[in-house]
Amino acid sequence: GVARRRWACSLCRRRARWKCVRCLRSYYCSRQCQNVSWHIVHKHVCYKPSRWAWSVVLYGLFTLFLFPGILRDPLMYDLGLGF
Repeated sequence: GVARRRWACSLCRRRARWKCVRCLRSYYCSRQCQNVSWHIVHKHVCYKPSRWAWSVVLYGLFTLFLFPGILRDPLMYDLGLGF
């Protein structure tokens, strides 16, 4: 269950009783809400915090390997991110 703090269900906003055991960030009032949320959006944004940190490190190193001059001249490697 969820601790003393009152969390709202990520889908319907009722009082939550469970949280996602993978990412520990989403809360649910029932299995039905968890299942619906998973199929709609949560499976695309759910990750283990440690896995996310490793992804940042690996993709950063991979980017440096593919574009060795990106730190020296970042404007030359405009990746179209629109910042």
